[in-house]
Amino acid sequence: MLGDVPWKTEPQFTNAEGVKWWVDKDSNSYVKRKGFDTNKVNVWYVERPDGYKTRIIIENGEMVYESQQLEAIAVHIDVMALNRDMSDG
Repeated sequence: MLGDVPWKTEPQFTNAEGVKWWVDKDSNSYVKRKGFDTNKVNVWYVERPDGYKTRIIIENGEMVYESQQLEAIAVHIDVMALNRDMSDG
C-alpha cells in the first residue's frame, strides 16, 4: 500500500508534536518531472505519534493532500499539474 517506505530508518526530522518526517524521494522525482519546483511542492512520508503512517503533499508550506496510496499521490500531482497548466493557458 505504501510502497518502499523508510519506517525503519532515522527520520529527517521530528516536529514538536512528535510527527516523524522522511523525504519521499521517488514521489519528489515525479513532482520534478511534472515541472514543479521541489522547493515549493514536495512529498513526505510521515508517522504520527499514534503510529498512523502516510504520505503528504506540501505546497508552499501548506499540506494540500494526504494518502497512504502511492498511486493516489501521483494522481493528485497530475491534477495539480493540469490545474497549473490550464490556468497558465
